[in-house]
Amino acid sequence: MKTQRPCKIWNATRSSNLKKGVAASNLDELIQKGKEKLGIPDDSKVKVVLEEDGTEVEDNDYFLCLKDNTTFLLLKPGEKWTKVRDPSPDETDFGKEIYKVDTDSATSSGITITIQRLKDRLQEDPEAFFLLSNEELQDIVDLDPHELARILQDSTSNVETLQETCQRYLDDRIKTSEAMELLKLYQRASESSGDNHVARPADHDGNPKRKRKR
Repeated sequence: MKTQRPCKIWNATRSSNLKKGVAASNLDELIQKGKEKLGIPDDSKVKVVLEEDGTEVEDNDYFLCLKDNTTFLLLKPGEKWTKVRDPSPDETDFGKEIYKVDTDSATSSGITITIQRLKDRLQEDPEAFFLLSNEELQDIVDLDPHELARILQDSTSNVETLQETCQRYLDDRIKTSEAMELLKLYQRASESSGDNHVARPADHDGNPKRKRKR
């Protein structure tokens, strides 16, 4: 049985209501399901490119090398890939533009994820917050609150509350992980101790009996 891989497909203009999730085992299946999801006629020719940089995906081998949940654009004849731009100051409507962290500031801040993609995940499923990796949680915490507020189109106070929540949840995860590691060490030590030592019989008060000197 062929493995179904989760992917995201989008149209050339990146319409906020047309980003869809599909599962495909090969490139042809991705194109077929993508056309259906985006309302593109079956007989229309499309070009598949990576949403992040416009790299064309022409063969199945390359498709299979890409990571799960990669976002693809399906370009119809006459359409071209365009780079995502930063928002202008007067653009305030949520979802009108695709906001990404500036490359230089993201690098200097140690950010390793695209906040916009994270926002999309949480919009589709708010419970996905609990499935975020420690690295993703840390990225949210590390980002400047004003920058994060601009990206999420939210108030700074709400963003700071979000960051505090992420920090608490991350701390709890780390404490739980450390506790589990200590428990495993204790169990291994107990098993090792039980194998190497034989318990002495105890007297009535629970203390091990000692041999009396004659």
